Amino acid sequence: MLKLLTDEGRAKISHEYKIRRFIVILLALILVAVITVIGLMPSYSLSSTREREALERLRLTSQEDLQSEGKELRAWLADINKELSTLEPSLDKDKPSDFVYSILNLKSSGIKLTSFSWSKNKDKISLSVSGTASDRQTLVRFENSISSSELFSDATLPISDLANDRNISFQIKFSPI
Repeated sequence: MLKLLTDEGRAKISHEYKIRRFIVILLALILVAVITVIGLMPSYSLSSTREREALERLRLTSQEDLQSEGKELRAWLADINKELSTLEPSLDKDKPSDFVYSILNLKSSGIKLTSFSWSKNKDKISLSVSGTASDRQTLVRFENSISSSELFSDATLPISDLANDRNISFQIKFSPI
């Protein structure tokens, strides 16, 4: 086929074609954007209206609830602060946890401890440990280790605890030094 246009004319037509194609694409994008905005406008206006209504309801109810709830929370906080002040470390001079750790360090194999008791009457502290021993010798050794330790005094093991030969239930009473 013969070329009817010159190189200069072909360049002008190509340039004009590119510009028109760009304008058509730009108009198509603008049309899509306008349709999108028009389509979403009712939803946006409804949701913003609902949001304002919800915020207004929240503001009204929160003022009422905060006043009544605030009183309850302040009372609860005051009670918790009182309870925490009783657990203050400076008031805990006896330290029952030290008693438990000391007994556990003195415990030998064959002894199963089931309960610890700590009672304080005025300035006198009395302690007791309950459990089971596999045999008499183990129980006597455990009682002797408590008596011979420099941590406790007046360790008493009732004789009735030694009546059985195996699986002996016991309760040893003593006081700290």
